[in-house]
Amino acid sequence: MDNTQLFFIDILKQIPLQETSLLLIQAPYEELKPIFKKISFKNDGVHEYIKLNRENIEILLFETIFNDFEGYLQNIEVRLGENKFFEGYDCMQYGMFSKNFDLSNDFKQKYISLEMLLISEDW
Repeated sequence: MDNTQLFFIDILKQIPLQETSLLLIQAPYEELKPIFKKISFKNDGVHEYIKLNRENIEILLFETIFNDFEGYLQNIEVRLGENKFFEGYDCMQYGMFSKNFDLSNDFKQKYISLEMLLISEDW
């Protein structure tokens, strides 16, 4: 596995599962159509909205490990209700977490040292 796969997998593991946890994805729909058939989602013409529950996260983990799902992601946003939790860019080459959520020091040190992680000063 490469660093972008590990980064996306570790992000999915950081997300608190709440009724309002959503993953907004901007990615080429046709390439991901087989994956979207396995997951309940909505599309607004720009983003696919995936409800983040255990089942959907397990599918995303599987697709990342075996099919390089993260490589198709132009950008993503994870929201917990109205609060932005994470933004990821360029096939998960890097991303930014909200300053309002506690992340483990190991997680922060690992990905900040790889220059893949920033912590937002604004949200």
